[in-house]
Amino acid sequence: MTHFEMTITNDVLSLRPTRQALREKIADSDFSYRLNDILLATDEALQNCITHAFAPNLQGDTDGEIFISLEIGESVIICIEDTAPPADIAEIKSRELDDVRPGGLGVHFIKSLTDEVTWSLKNGRNCLELRWENTLQK
Repeated sequence: MTHFEMTITNDVLSLRPTRQALREKIADSDFSYRLNDILLATDEALQNCITHAFAPNLQGDTDGEIFISLEIGESVIICIEDTAPPADIAEIKSRELDDVRPGGLGVHFIKSLTDEVTWSLKNGRNCLELRWENTLQK
C-alpha cells in the first residue's frame, strides 16, 4: 500500500505542484489507467474548496490550509480536508447540464469521474473523500 500526505494553502498556485505530486505517485501504480480521471476530479474538488469554501468572510480573511491524503491499495482514496467553515452539503450542487456557460459543473465532473464520493465533518474540518476502484481486476 502507498500512503502520501501533503498540506497546501488555499491558493490556486498550489494546484500545479499538487497535481504533479499526485501524478508521480499514481503513474507507477495499478491505477495509472485512471490517472486522468483521478487528477481531474481531485483538481475540481480542490478548486471548489479554494474558490468557495475559503470565500472571504466578514473580516476579509481567506487564510486556510487544505490537507490531502492519498492511499493506493485495492482502491485509490483521496481525502481532502480543509480548515474552512463547515459546509452545508445540501447547498453544494451542480448547475443543470443544459445551462451551457463557463463554471458550475465541478460537482458533476467529480461525481462522474469517481466511483464513490463521500462528505463529512471530521475533527471540525470539511472532509471530502474520493474513491476509485481498480476495474481491470474485477
